[in-house]
Amino acid sequence: VLLTQVEVDAHDPAFSNPTKYIGPIYDNDQAKTLHAEKGWIFKADGKAFRRVVPSPQPKRIVESDAIRT
Repeated sequence: VLLTQVEVDAHDPAFSNPTKYIGPIYDNDQAKTLHAEKGWIFKADGKAFRRVVPSPQPKRIVESDAIRT
């Protein structure tokens, strides 16, 4: 497994409008419950709902000095 950390702008508009779908689908009642319990944000995906998270543009790779080609 390779994990890469990136730096992002804290003011990137993606944080105020999350659009990246993650996880399983939920019906409306499940999405409302999870939003109330966990603060997750959901958007419609067809007839169901899915959790969405921000996907900001990366500014730089934190470990770039350690990466060799």
